Amino acid sequence: MISVRERLKVLMYAVFLLSTILLLVRIYFLGIEVKRRFDPPLAIVQSDRRELISRMPAVLLWDEVLVRSSASGPVHFPRGAEPSRVRAGGLVARVGSTPLYSPEAGIFCPFLDGLEGVISFQEIWVLGRLPEEVDARGRLRRPSEVSRGEAVGKVVLPLEVRAIGYLPSNRYTREAARRGFLSLRADPDQLWDRAEVFMWEDAGSVLKVALKLDLFPNDWAKRRVRTFEVLTARLEGLVVPEVAVLVR
Repeated sequence: MISVRERLKVLMYAVFLLSTILLLVRIYFLGIEVKRRFDPPLAIVQSDRRELISRMPAVLLWDEVLVRSSASGPVHFPRGAEPSRVRAGGLVARVGSTPLYSPEAGIFCPFLDGLEGVISFQEIWVLGRLPEEVDARGRLRRPSEVSRGEAVGKVVLPLEVRAIGYLPSNRYTREAARRGFLSLRADPDQLWDRAEVFMWEDAGSVLKVALKLDLFPNDWAKRRVRTFEVLTARLEGLVVPEVAVLVR
């Protein structure tokens, strides 16, 4: 029969053995952690280039001339239902059997929005009309029947198209405005186009910019409000794999 003293010895030996095993396990994992910290695996550093892109809602401003009918009746557009380039004196519509000709060379738009001759650069810039406000005021329609003297469409003169846009104000957008130009595009699939910045104003969280646009596709004549993507900065640096990071 085992005495109490011998049982205590066996118990103490078991506790000592278990403690030793746990200590060895702890030392093993501590060694792995030390090796990972001070002897990381070989990592390949790669160069990287990122583009910072901001969305810019903007109001387009252009000169335009209304094409008014000299007769009453249904309207037919021989050039089709979309805006198209036209020369001065080119046929743009028929009201009944009466032909209507373009008074200027430009883009004939068979749509009216009720803002013809209403909005101006001063109103948008000085009064701070936001693009969504301008868009809400417009009511796009395509005339199907008119009375004598009514407009059937307009000719947009794209010689100098301006835009007033709104960007988030940060160091990159302010630096881009100070450079005097913005790289922008109306569609992610398009190449970047350059627009001259001739006026800008930092209003805290918003940067308001006035631009001169060189690019003006025909379909832009339908709406005065568009949203552009603006390339505000190109950042270059090095990419380090996460396994090589020792201190965060």
